[in-house]
Amino acid sequence: MKNKSSEVMAKKARKRSFRDIIYHENTVGYVFISLFIVGFLVFTVYPLLSSLYLSFTKYSGLGTPEWIGLLNYKRMFTMDPRYIKSLKVTFVYVFIYVPLRLIFALLVAMLFKGGGRIIAAYRTIYYLPSVIGGSVAVAVIWRQLWGYAEL
Repeated sequence: MKNKSSEVMAKKARKRSFRDIIYHENTVGYVFISLFIVGFLVFTVYPLLSSLYLSFTKYSGLGTPEWIGLLNYKRMFTMDPRYIKSLKVTFVYVFIYVPLRLIFALLVAMLFKGGGRIIAAYRTIYYLPSVIGGSVAVAVIWRQLWGYAEL
């Protein structure tokens, strides 16, 4: 009888310990993710909601906001000449410059894909400034840090 009851108790203890382990792992996970959640709420959600609220008010930044409803949006959409100009600039950028840049990048990639010595030399010349530029900047910084006047 004692064997059976001790086996049942041991089984329950194992189940409890498994649950405790899972609970502990979940708790540790929540602790690690809590910093991200707090940062997300403080630096993303709060500014987003406060700017949404302030868009419906008359607020100079010094006094208290005065609720005016949709008047700011009505002014922006109907009376502000900068709004129409910004829409034009945005559409020109999206529908003209972005596709042209993508087409040019695709053409350059297709040129670089090909083999041959000329393409390899061109590839080297094309990428050399980006490779050397970083190492030269790092060398100059280290030179300044260590105070070497001349090499």
